[in-house]
Amino acid sequence: MAPTTFHRFSELPAELRDLIWELGLPDPVRRYPELMWTKAQSSRPTPSRVKDPAMLRVNRESRAIALQFYERRDHYKCRYGRYFNLEVDEICFEGMYLFPGWRRPVGICREEEFNIDFADRRTIKKIVLAFPWSYASSSPFNFVRTAGEVFLSCLWHFDTLKTITFEIWQDDRLDIMDIMAPRMHELDVSTSRMLRARLSMMLDHVLQLRTSNEPDYRAPTWRIQVVAGNGT
Repeated sequence: MAPTTFHRFSELPAELRDLIWELGLPDPVRRYPELMWTKAQSSRPTPSRVKDPAMLRVNRESRAIALQFYERRDHYKCRYGRYFNLEVDEICFEGMYLFPGWRRPVGICREEEFNIDFADRRTIKKIVLAFPWSYASSSPFNFVRTAGEVFLSCLWHFDTLKTITFEIWQDDRLDIMDIMAPRMHELDVSTSRMLRARLSMMLDHVLQLRTSNEPDYRAPTWRIQVVAGNGT
């Protein structure tokens, strides 16, 4: 049987050991923080059971390397982990529960209303806004309005954001084959067209305002994706 450990690892140069540990860091994952302000229960089962990186528990050296990339966030109340790499991990929110607090003017927002630290909002690069099929299909105008408000809030509140993904997922109230299949074309064409037009208009508006004061500002890219089922 092949050995499971490299017993002479500690004899390698420190720089090489650090590089090996960094190569062992996990790939970016999707995390589901719980927002404190709304106290709303998500109707979507969390599809990801991502746990904290194993490197945090191997030894002191590996933990020190991991903590250069990961930060502990107990108050986000993620079910399966407490450590975040905010530079690369996707931070996923239930979009329809997010907007009531996020549409407030920036000047009167309090940190605890979002449960997302002000410092973290300057670090997070990827956001996913998830909406259920039933909401997007039965109330397309409300869906487009809500999605637009959340999108605008993300542009204002997250300074270094690079990507925003709108994810429409199948919830338990709908049978994807019996109910949504005949309407997929309608959702893909009509609702998607309205949403894309609204997001493009808002992005142009924010880009014009921010670049006038921040010449180096780069707006995030965005996309819409449909997920059949609770998994991602």
